[in-house]
Amino acid sequence: MKIGVMIKFYQGLAFIFLMNSVAIAQTKDGWLIPNGGQWPNQVLAHTDMPGMRIFVERDRLTWVHIDRNAMAEAHEHPGVYDSLPVHSWQSIFEGSGFSGQPTYQNKGAHAVSYFLGNDPNKWVGALVP
Repeated sequence: MKIGVMIKFYQGLAFIFLMNSVAIAQTKDGWLIPNGGQWPNQVLAHTDMPGMRIFVERDRLTWVHIDRNAMAEAHEHPGVYDSLPVHSWQSIFEGSGFSGQPTYQNKGAHAVSYFLGNDPNKWVGALVP
């Protein structure tokens, strides 16, 4: 594996942790949430920032941005909107591929649960960020 690629990968991870720290300072609830089966297997974890969710994968970051004003409007008028403007993109670290198991430090004092869709196999609880 090329050294330059690994440096870029770790720079990307450092950026996520930096942005996660900013989210904590701004919203008091920014955490790196491990994948307990609620997301596809390639996702290791995700973090939320205002208007954005970032998925951490072995060789990339997937960024998903939603228009916060449109989201607020949809919550104020349930059933009016069929869709919301969302944009996603990926930062791919070519030649990299984390093959280990992630470890999480400085865990939060709370747990989160995900009940996504109708398949109970995809429902996950007690994930500690």
